[in-house]
Amino acid sequence: MGLERKQEIHDGAATPEPKTASCPKMRRIGIFVERHWHYGRSICEGVAAFASAQDDWRFDFPDWEVLKSPSALRKYDGLIVRVFGKDMADALALADCPVVDVFGAGFNPAFAIVDQDSVGIGRMAARYFIEHRFANFGFLGYALHHYSVRRRDAFVAELRANGFECSVFENRTTTTQSLGGHVLKTGHFDFRMNRRSVANWIRSLPKPCAVFCSHDIVAWNLAKICASVEARVPEDISILGVGDDPLLCKFNTPSISSIDSDAFGIGRAAARSLAEFMVNPGRRPKDCYPPPIGVSERDSTRIFPISPQWLSDALVFIRRSIGRNITAADVFKHIGMSHTPVERMFVAKLGHSVQSEIASVRIETAKRLIANTSLPLAEVARQSGFAAKSYFTAKFKSATGKTPGEWRSSHALSLCK
Repeated sequence: MGLERKQEIHDGAATPEPKTASCPKMRRIGIFVERHWHYGRSICEGVAAFASAQDDWRFDFPDWEVLKSPSALRKYDGLIVRVFGKDMADALALADCPVVDVFGAGFNPAFAIVDQDSVGIGRMAARYFIEHRFANFGFLGYALHHYSVRRRDAFVAELRANGFECSVFENRTTTTQSLGGHVLKTGHFDFRMNRRSVANWIRSLPKPCAVFCSHDIVAWNLAKICASVEARVPEDISILGVGDDPLLCKFNTPSISSIDSDAFGIGRAAARSLAEFMVNPGRRPKDCYPPPIGVSERDSTRIFPISPQWLSDALVFIRRSIGRNITAADVFKHIGMSHTPVERMFVAKLGHSVQSEIASVRIETAKRLIANTSLPLAEVARQSGFAAKSYFTAKFKSATGKTPGEWRSSHALSLCK
């Protein structure tokens, strides 16, 4: 009987290769990714999903101290790493094997890069807040961190393209390397910003204001600082983070909305890139940026800064309930008002009827699901609130000029750029 082939994952040093003739030479893959954070664990899950089809991959999670030992690094056939600084990049270069960087700062041009689409994330944040009819905007992040700068620039550019300006507050001293060691590897929630200065910035913002944070740690800290200065979330400050970390986003009052940057997809793409790199070490794979999945909406952004208050409540209700095939009658019932005054206010403030608003949200929801997921179109229809796939197809084509399938072909983003 042949030996059953398995992937193996170990902490610490690499396990010796099997020496039996019936088993192929195993490739040792080292993973230097912080695993106490949801983002890092999801990357690892994505790597494992790709590697499940490989017979010859064995994983190690080496201690970070291994970076000080070139001989230990040379035991690996490939590395998937969050490269936090130049010193780390220089140490990894001594491994003399393909390296895929899933942090993406570009400290060594010989490393393949698979990273979040920070430009797409910034644009998504701006469009989300504009859709919620905000007029005042802020960005909170880090001036010396590549991902924060890219998100800031894309967020501000998208706002300006739509006629809006943005107040920016950034830490200008903390480097990627220092934050990587402090937060990403230790699991601390402290975001290394002067809280008094952030508090003064919050007080200075015109209210209500939509604030986009460079990642969930920043958003979590911002929510705490808002509470300390009696700025209400989301009524005064609406907060959106990045990473969709359940611990940071759900264990906060109010819960924090966040952009799902698709860490699982990044991990899977990184493993694919490493497989390609190991086959042809002399040819660096193309940089790869899986697009963000979408906004996981929670209490910190469930508001529309529009009066009267019941109109904001109605708009929130429509978005929270869109997958339930609701009608205008459900909206009237939810806010406890009759048809005529509600319809009049919708037309006066939004320029269209309640049912038109529902139809628009359904189509926009379907667009996001089609472009950013691989869900079957029947499931897209269900999650967008359409009772039948055929009705969904007809309405979608009427609204966009394309069938759902045609829309997916033309709008689904490629993983590699």
